Amino acid sequence: MLTESPFDDLLNLIDQLPARDEESVQELVDRLIKSHNVKAGRSDAALSWLTWLAGWQGKSKLSLRESHLCLFTSSYAGAGDTQEVEGFAEKAGRGQTALNQLCKDKGLGLRVLELAPSVPHNIDTGWSERECMAACAFGMEATAAGGDMLALSAFSAGADAVAQKLIVSLEGLNQDCPDKRDVLKCFKELAGREIAAMVGAIVAARSRRLPVVVEGWAAIAAMKVLYLVSPEAVAHVRAASSESASQTAVLASMQQEPLLSSFEGLPPGCGLAVALSALSPLISLA
Repeated sequence: MLTESPFDDLLNLIDQLPARDEESVQELVDRLIKSHNVKAGRSDAALSWLTWLAGWQGKSKLSLRESHLCLFTSSYAGAGDTQEVEGFAEKAGRGQTALNQLCKDKGLGLRVLELAPSVPHNIDTGWSERECMAACAFGMEATAAGGDMLALSAFSAGADAVAQKLIVSLEGLNQDCPDKRDVLKCFKELAGREIAAMVGAIVAARSRRLPVVVEGWAAIAAMKVLYLVSPEAVAHVRAASSESASQTAVLASMQQEPLLSSFEGLPPGCGLAVALSALSPLISLA
């Protein structure tokens, strides 16, 4: 039921998100033990990823055949020329970027969703709850294709600095029991379009029982917002890679460990494609 406050609507939606499918997890573990692919009582990274997939795909027969990578583009006022971002989106639309080729080679679907990169977002002027939630709603479109897995990244002029500032502000709140309204206030005041879009995409993916892997500061900031609202809200999300010790530390604060511990210097989205290809062989164990 919609309320007069868009953020209340978001909180209500988060409260209603489905839980992990524990029956599918147990079926998978039992089968792995029976096939001797894992030992009873053993816990390792591979098993953690497999049980995570089973719990959020809602099935013990795992699949990554239909995985989609969604990259959001945007920009910020004062962050410099937006032509690089706009040029990337244009080339990606024609299939001419390294990411296009990598996704093609790995059998991944690719969508580039533009959040008006030619009209830079100005943090200083602020935006209303309704405007913030409009960006969240736009991000929910990332889940439209469904599938077995959703991968999220961003390419935005100035996004890293904005995301880091938001995370610092969020970490200044009471980490043990943060006030949800304070979290969303920081989100509204300090986030930009691509961060809000990722919040929406992550929530929508959970509603569709779609596991999510992410990369980059914008995605980590979106995770941090949702984690402080409710740690369970990002239980279906994993970090594909970390570009720095700082990112690894923020992920650790959310009980996250990246699949690829050191992956910097690649074009946007490419770390996700590599991470998904690294996960694929694990499926054969299940």
